[in-house]
Amino acid sequence: KLRSGNRMFIGTGLTNVSAFDLKALESGSEMFRGLTMGSWSKDMPSLKIANNMFYECSKLASFSGNLSSLENMEYMFYLAGSTIVGPGRRAGIHRFNPVNLNKVKKARYAFYQAGFLNWAWDIPNLEDGTCMFDSNTALTSFTGSLEKLKDGTGMFSNDRSLTTFISNLSNLEKADNMFNACKLSPASVMYIVESIKDYGSGNKGITLGINCEDTAQAKEAFAKEAGYNTIQLMAIMEHPYYGSFGYQVSNFYAASSWFGKPEDLKYLV
Repeated sequence: KLRSGNRMFIGTGLTNVSAFDLKALESGSEMFRGLTMGSWSKDMPSLKIANNMFYECSKLASFSGNLSSLENMEYMFYLAGSTIVGPGRRAGIHRFNPVNLNKVKKARYAFYQAGFLNWAWDIPNLEDGTCMFDSNTALTSFTGSLEKLKDGTGMFSNDRSLTTFISNLSNLEKADNMFNACKLSPASVMYIVESIKDYGSGNKGITLGINCEDTAQAKEAFAKEAGYNTIQLMAIMEHPYYGSFGYQVSNFYAASSWFGKPEDLKYLV
């Protein structure tokens, strides 16, 4: 019947939780922080708050269980399973199988330096995903709903193996370096750019960490795949009002700052 287990087992050396029944648990902040359990397969259907719950559980390699009520998972698996396996390399939690994460709203640094290969779970109510998957060097693909995401700052930063991303980012408001150092495919870059409402308008100041070279290459690849042999650049002169679609020109001799620097335009051409 335990409902709150905040900081309950810190420093105890607990390694075996097979006898636990945590179906009534609602808050588990820092509950198992720093312990050395190797896996987790317990349902926690009532859990709502789990920030720092498995923080630095260095041997935790896999997790499965019902998290259907979870709302806050900030730092939940921060450095979980993150043991050093070589110079500059860590092996993080690499098997993650929750029943669902449909109610999660906050997930800052939740899987920092995790080690799983792909993500295929919806997080439809997530609003804050700051650095959620930061430095997950094994992650290759992400497919799942992010329709309410507002802050994606650094969400996939330094995920150097990430090539595939399919998700709706229509409510994104802040995303500095969201995909910094990722190796996104041209199709994924196009999907991201097209899914963000008013991307490039300057209204939200979104800087995804996708550089102009990647975007230009993605558009070129997209055009070739679609069979186009001509690209016409329109409304690229400086203009003060984005809603004019670029036709309220203020300077015919300057490339629009809404879309980047003159050097970026030169590269695209």
